[in-house]
Amino acid sequence: MTEELKKRAFLVGCARSGTTLLVSLLGAHPAVKSFPESHFFVGLIGQAEARTLPASEVPIRRKVGRLATDLRVRLGRANREGVRARLHEFLEKANHLELFGTFPLDDPSAQVQVDAFIGLLDNLTKADDKQFWVEKTPQHLYYIDAIECYVKPVKFIHIVRSGPDVVASLYDAARKYDTVWRYYQDSVDRCINAWNKSIPVTLKNMKRPGHIAIAYEQLVDDPDLVLRRLCEFLEIEQDDGLVERYSNVARFVSAGEPWKASVHKGIVNANTKFGELFTPEQQAYIKERLLDVDPKTFYLK
Repeated sequence: MTEELKKRAFLVGCARSGTTLLVSLLGAHPAVKSFPESHFFVGLIGQAEARTLPASEVPIRRKVGRLATDLRVRLGRANREGVRARLHEFLEKANHLELFGTFPLDDPSAQVQVDAFIGLLDNLTKADDKQFWVEKTPQHLYYIDAIECYVKPVKFIHIVRSGPDVVASLYDAARKYDTVWRYYQDSVDRCINAWNKSIPVTLKNMKRPGHIAIAYEQLVDDPDLVLRRLCEFLEIEQDDGLVERYSNVARFVSAGEPWKASVHKGIVNANTKFGELFTPEQQAYIKERLLDVDPKTFYLK
């Protein structure tokens, strides 16, 4: 394996918050390699329900079954079947399925599996003559502890979008693509819970070293400012051409995901579905149950 990179970042946040747009913009930088969603740490660690869902959503039988999973995680053992499934899907989307056979899938050590995955991203990045990679899996928001344990050095970019608009986007995606987003289908409460679960995680981490939070709305309204601040955070050179060049990257990172088909067509404020999908009564219900967080909390100066 060639020398490891020292510049890596994970882009995280609630689903439907603009992660694809942002990773595409960053991937347009000549020094940065962007990747499709890997869900690698979701597969490696498991515990998805415990980490991502409210306690009330986790069935009792699953809570009992978690004891063995929790022990495996504490012992530093990988969920090898989870890694196998996630890795195969990721390499297929990244057009590098030929590398699947080179991965140490039989090794039980989580650290070995992580080192191999990070090495894979490092090598693909250097093969494109780039110096920095950004991996975007929204659900990795709930695996920050594991990523920080196994990956050094590393940075995190959190993106936050208005709660009502995330709820509307999740609900709309579930109606149109029910096989992928069926968990949210016909359940406004689950859409609300998804946003409510994500916000405290970002608030807890955003002031920590190696973390930065941005607002989707500010990214759309003033992409140049946000991207300048992100370049400073990532310690890469400023580049004023990212907005003009990001479309091809967007096509790559969203390949096979039709619910992201419009992301390459230009930066527009997509916060219009809330008023279209929900009645005034439903809107009031949603706003009452969402956490009361000022969106400008995440605005950059």
